[in-house]
Amino acid sequence: MTTEFQRIALFLVCAVPMLAQIGGGSVVGLVSDQSGAAVPNATVKITNILTNVSSKSTTNQAGHYEFPLLPAGSYVIDIQAQGFSATKTNEFVLNAGTRPRFDLTLGLTGVVEQITVSD
Repeated sequence: MTTEFQRIALFLVCAVPMLAQIGGGSVVGLVSDQSGAAVPNATVKITNILTNVSSKSTTNQAGHYEFPLLPAGSYVIDIQAQGFSATKTNEFVLNAGTRPRFDLTLGLTGVVEQITVSD
């Protein structure tokens, strides 16, 4: 009976970590402006390159976003916020059991200034 129990215990100890590797990973990050201030309510979209499936999230008041439980694969992240120019990450690989962080900085959209000179 003890040997049977030891076999089951050994199986569980080995099997549980392997099950955790079957799924995917998560992606987290911070969106800020050029001065380092958080950008709340930015739209963050992550797209799986192979399947073209996208998920959207919105940054919180501190500028943070998270995409939990994504399948392993190649992804890109697109970020847009009112008053800022959009930005996009390079393609990256998300492996099972990982949680990479992508902190991104948004620049201001082009400001057009007109100066009139009169005599």
